[in-house]
Amino acid sequence: MAQQQKLILSVEEQANADAMITKGTYKGAYGTTAQGLIWNSHKDNKNLELYDKRDWSQRSITFYPFRMLPSTLGQGNYIGHQAPLPVGGKGAAVYTDGKGPTARKWLVAYDSLLNKIYVEAGPIGPTNWSDIENKLNNSGSVSEYEDPIFHGKAEAEIFPKINTSILFVRFT
Repeated sequence: MAQQQKLILSVEEQANADAMITKGTYKGAYGTTAQGLIWNSHKDNKNLELYDKRDWSQRSITFYPFRMLPSTLGQGNYIGHQAPLPVGGKGAAVYTDGKGPTARKWLVAYDSLLNKIYVEAGPIGPTNWSDIENKLNNSGSVSEYEDPIFHGKAEAEIFPKINTSILFVRFT
């Protein structure tokens, strides 16, 4: 199996990522966390809207931005998930660039306990959460996907820190 390439960040994105890592990690009374940044690099500079989400952890606290403006100067959108131990943060979010027949969607799914991440992009439509969970369970710490229909791309990386996992995601 070929090793996947790590997510390559622009200088500005890397500066924001480093700032998040330097701030330290957060462990609330609730247990483990997953936190990170999502960059909206839509080729047509469209906003992305939260379309659907999933929480396999149960009883967790999640934060997904409802709307993501196109990223400028490496500015990312914060994503967070706090869950009780021993379950850890395991969730997913789906974003879309519209509602019409040419609308596209991007998905990120993550498991902070096992340090796994999975992404995909494609035409808008229902999400098969069982299928996504299986793909997440079989994924690794780096994921990339290119939609063969609309050529949208999603790429992500997750890595462990003390009491948390840090994730970085880019939707193009």
